[in-house]
Amino acid sequence: LPISGIESLTVNSTGTASSIGSVVWGGAGLTVTGDANLTIGSTLAATATNIDASTFSGKLSVIAGAVGAGASAAVADITVQGGTGNDTLNVAAVGATRELAVNGGDGDDNITIGAVLAGATAVTLGDVLVGGDGIDTLTYTSGGFGGLTAGAGTLTTGVSGFESIAVSNPLANTIALAAIQAGISDVKLVGASNGGAITGPAGSLTV
Repeated sequence: LPISGIESLTVNSTGTASSIGSVVWGGAGLTVTGDANLTIGSTLAATATNIDASTFSGKLSVIAGAVGAGASAAVADITVQGGTGNDTLNVAAVGATRELAVNGGDGDDNITIGAVLAGATAVTLGDVLVGGDGIDTLTYTSGGFGGLTAGAGTLTTGVSGFESIAVSNPLANTIALAAIQAGISDVKLVGASNGGAITGPAGSLTV
């Protein structure tokens, strides 16, 4: 779906579920409205820095691109807001030097990241990942979660609202759930050789 010369594009998904191969419009803003499930198959362009599905009640699946740096370290380089459905929000292509602001909204959402997170400082916003209401999952690689563990919570000051993590490749690292976020009680592993370790909270842990 190539469109040019538009700064902000609204996609209204109603009726039956829709799947779009790609959406290219050249601007920064993408607003998704309606109530029918929507899958955008291809990675969005790097210019798409504001994805807003806050009023959308269907399931949204979207993959953000490798966005550039914003004008200020006090403002997120990319903002993604889910709606009330079970959304799949993938920001794995966003680099480590870019600041994320991702909120799953309501529903049982899955947020996938791909680079080391950064905590907030006196002059930078840091990465903010909010699962929202529902049973939400943060997906990352074994090495990525291991790096967050090594950060002992200093890299994940903006992470909240997740009940579960999913390790996207075979577990080969030690992952301390408390270094990611308090309250995580479920870990999903891929069906392959897993040689690492999970350190969970006191009480029950589902793996």
